[in-house]
Amino acid sequence: MYNIPMTQTNTVNSEADLLADIAEVYYLGLGRQKDYDRAFQYFRKAADMGHAYSLGMMGYFLEKGYGTGTDLNAAKVCYEQAFEYGDIEAGWHLGDLYKNGIPGSLPADESTAYNYYLKTLRRVEENDDDWNAPEVYLRVGRCLFHGVDTEPDVAASYDYFISAIEGYLERIESGDLACMEELDEAEEYAGMCEKELKVEDRNTGINSPS
Repeated sequence: MYNIPMTQTNTVNSEADLLADIAEVYYLGLGRQKDYDRAFQYFRKAADMGHAYSLGMMGYFLEKGYGTGTDLNAAKVCYEQAFEYGDIEAGWHLGDLYKNGIPGSLPADESTAYNYYLKTLRRVEENDDDWNAPEVYLRVGRCLFHGVDTEPDVAASYDYFISAIEGYLERIESGDLACMEELDEAEEYAGMCEKELKVEDRNTGINSPS
């Protein structure tokens, strides 16, 4: 659906960055009322110029129905191409689509979802991406806790949940309150791990999982 060639010059990429910034203004309502329609239009213009993040955002808008009708299959295509072109966030969104499935076209597949989470984890670590790290840690931890494609490993999953909590708290301190639900989920899983592992005092100095 959106086959974007990634061969643009730096000048074109700079223009695409500007278009993406304008899209963010409309998406977040910075200094104005939110306008998902205009945001989607600007993200699409930037994506057509080879902007991977904007292509991933198009997938998100198509998944949620922001500024366009909900189309999970089109969202999947956007996420796949965006992730291929380097957008890290598209990786865990794609994993979520596989985890939940798409009615009538994509059966739920936790094994493929876990594979995408692991691929995204490697990119997070390679790029020191602190922003996307909590989402990825939460999802990898969840797979380890439930034993998706592996034996359940509560101790390893606990490390990931603690790292997710720390990352979400940093995000909240920076003003991102949209991750509160994910923080609550990470806290709930960490509590289950602590009960099973008989942890009396949480070690807040746990390092990010490797």
